[in-house]
Amino acid sequence: MGGTMGQDQARVIAVVVAYRPDFKRLAAVLESIAGQVAGIVLVNNGTEELRPVARAVGAVVQELGCNRGLAAGLNAGIARARRLGASHVLLLDQDSVPAADLVLRLLGALTAAAGARPPPAAAGPLFVEARTGRPAFFVRFGRLGLRRLRCTGDETVSCGFLITSGSLIPVEVLDRVGPMDESLFIEHVDTDWHLRARAAGYRALGVCAARLSHQRGAATVRFAGLDLPRHIPLRHYYLLRNSLWLYRRPYAPWRWILADVVRNLAWMAAVLLTHGDRGAHLRAMARGIRDGLGTPPPPPVARP
Repeated sequence: MGGTMGQDQARVIAVVVAYRPDFKRLAAVLESIAGQVAGIVLVNNGTEELRPVARAVGAVVQELGCNRGLAAGLNAGIARARRLGASHVLLLDQDSVPAADLVLRLLGALTAAAGARPPPAAAGPLFVEARTGRPAFFVRFGRLGLRRLRCTGDETVSCGFLITSGSLIPVEVLDRVGPMDESLFIEHVDTDWHLRARAAGYRALGVCAARLSHQRGAATVRFAGLDLPRHIPLRHYYLLRNSLWLYRRPYAPWRWILADVVRNLAWMAAVLLTHGDRGAHLRAMARGIRDGLGTPPPPPVARP
């Protein structure tokens, strides 16, 4: 496996996927990252006119014509970034505003870990919930599932997964691990990619000194000590369907499956106790379970 190139050799292209965005927040995302990267690819996963906001920061727009899902949007943006000569891609969504030194911090972590084993697949920031100001945590495989890693300083930690937004990935790693799985559409896209990376001999790096203001869902609700995003029923369909698909993939470890089953049960209880229109959510969950028990599509393959 090749090593990660140094910071002075890196050419980072940001890939920002947008679907019916809040234009004010999208502009803040683009402005905050423009001075940190060599270029920006703004993927239009809908039908809104994004060229004016892209033009303000010199971003190029990749039009998809309709909502093809987060994974397809990321893959289209990554393909465009490759054509722009990217050595690394920084993945962002339309609601995540990076700190001014995000790329510098993430590149530094990848460079410092270049000779380590297992090698890094990606580096990601600690995200802070935009509405509450509460910092999140990283996760690592434990004895009986996953355990939380809370930052105590500016350390870099080895972790099991990173959320998609804020992840800095060397293009050479994408070549070996493969693209995002478009059959998943939106939920578990990051989980699946990191499980494949882990199976290929990589690890993820959580960089406590790198920060990202991240907004989850249209609103949040406090439940059992957690800030849970309020999602539309369709998101709940994809979460359950995709979980059941991933459980049967050969690279999904039992510790993750156990943790995800527990998390889904707790999450379903939270939805039914705190969300309105329980009937719509129950129907979406039932469809997700039904379709998830069907034959899952095969995972994507790495570049030859």
